[in-house]
Amino acid sequence: MPWNNNIKVFVTYATSGTEIASLELDPCQSAQDIQQEIFRLTGAPAYRQRLLFESDVLDPRRRLQDLGFTKELRLTLIVQDILWLATTSVDGGVKIWDANTGEQIQSLGGHQSGVRHACFSSDGCTLLTAARDCTAKIWNTLTGEPVEIFKGHTNAVYTAVFSEDGYLVLTASYDGTARLWYVLTGECIKTFSGHNDGVVSAIFAHDGLSILTASVDRSAKIWDLQTAECVQTLTRPRGEVIVSVFSTPVQNWALSTLQEGTAKLWNIKTQQCVHTLKGHHTYITSATLSPDANWLLTASWDRSVKLWSLTQKKNRKCAKTFQGHGNGVVSAEFSSDMSHIVTAASDGATKIWNVQSGECVRTLKGHGAVVNHERQIRLDGPLSSLSLAPDQSEVLAVSTLGSASMIRSKDLSVKPHSQVSPGALYDVAHLANISDHFLTCSGDSLVTLWDANDYTAKLRCSVGTRAYPLAACGTEDIFVAGATDGRLLCWDCSMGQKLWHIDNAHKGGATSVKLASNVRFVVSGGAEGDRREGATSVLRDVRGVRFQRKQTQQDGIDRTN
Repeated sequence: MPWNNNIKVFVTYATSGTEIASLELDPCQSAQDIQQEIFRLTGAPAYRQRLLFESDVLDPRRRLQDLGFTKELRLTLIVQDILWLATTSVDGGVKIWDANTGEQIQSLGGHQSGVRHACFSSDGCTLLTAARDCTAKIWNTLTGEPVEIFKGHTNAVYTAVFSEDGYLVLTASYDGTARLWYVLTGECIKTFSGHNDGVVSAIFAHDGLSILTASVDRSAKIWDLQTAECVQTLTRPRGEVIVSVFSTPVQNWALSTLQEGTAKLWNIKTQQCVHTLKGHHTYITSATLSPDANWLLTASWDRSVKLWSLTQKKNRKCAKTFQGHGNGVVSAEFSSDMSHIVTAASDGATKIWNVQSGECVRTLKGHGAVVNHERQIRLDGPLSSLSLAPDQSEVLAVSTLGSASMIRSKDLSVKPHSQVSPGALYDVAHLANISDHFLTCSGDSLVTLWDANDYTAKLRCSVGTRAYPLAACGTEDIFVAGATDGRLLCWDCSMGQKLWHIDNAHKGGATSVKLASNVRFVVSGGAEGDRREGATSVLRDVRGVRFQRKQTQQDGIDRTN
């Protein structure tokens, strides 16, 4: 019989002998096509199916004609009680695991940079990933090969999800847009533009007619799927970050988080807070709604995961807390039957927990970098400067609104500086090799030396009434600043006494200054792109330290105090 005649395929359950499907397939089709039809009829994902011909398990990747079948094929089906999960990492890796055994099933490598998100198709045959290389990809979970790539975003893709029928993909990107793609062609068919900053989440609404997005611009939006027009916006004030959006048959929700760990669930349409959840001690990193919409799972940098009941109208307390990670938890998800949850932390470990007992039943380790998350910290205003302490214990961040924050390197917790500048802060810098003292340059014309132990000001030195400092650096003995009028100025750290200044060092303002490690040179940069270097002749002794400089290219050197 010619190969172009269809093959009749009959599938029965191995346990009961009940017939599941009667199909006619082209000889060029594979056993994977049979699995997809079985999924449509029974709901059993492909990775749980084992198709047997007599006593042999069929390879889903091979074509029927290559297996020697020509007329009729009778198969039996075994549905295995297994669960797959996928983990992603900023090292660019994606791994698929058997959750029951902890065995690694597949390792996918094809993205050029960190992978932010992954989700399985409903039949389990494919995996969708979103990455910092501006792309999303669909992978064959059996072969580990990419089958489709979605290109068009101009910045990192944060999330990617399938539509319910599997024919569409929705992506969210830090380029400020969400995009809708056709799976079969990889073509972008809609772009949703309107956020003022990166979009960190995008999902299909339950009604199938709209989508929901969340952005670091502190807003959540509902969009018409056909017109790509925004029909509703929820905006939160400074200090409150929207991390997730959810859709139920009744409401569309957005979850916001505050720095101290409080979470609020909002009805996007009515703009009303429907739940306030208190229990975490710092920012929430992710939130997941259960399939029945009765439970919410939150993960936090406080190293814990919490389960909340949304059915109680009063006293909404945490129903269960899952603790055991050594670092901040960056992601938490329910299993399909809600009997287990899976969590991922910044130390690279993934844990599987029993929901009823709250116990960790398995730990998976295979990623060498932070799993599936990059922490975003938002200040009260636009970021102007950062400084890492020499002992790497913390990072100082300042904004043009005059606020300053201390960020712990260990857990990325944030502590606002208690003293806010009346003017903008333009630079922050630790003293060389000293972690407990730092400098700030502010719009009120002051260079301030701070004690990082109690965050009190040791010295406040003015650059004058007609200018303000733009950059500073220092050692335990001296500090130097560059000002908007082009001057360089130097003070001693003990009394704040001015040692010298250089007029007209830069025409457009001195925007950067650095001291050499031997404190014999200062290098400065200007707004007009020039650079000046000065080496020294004897200037003065301060606290027994000899400072020297001589004129090279600068003008107007004042050697007086």
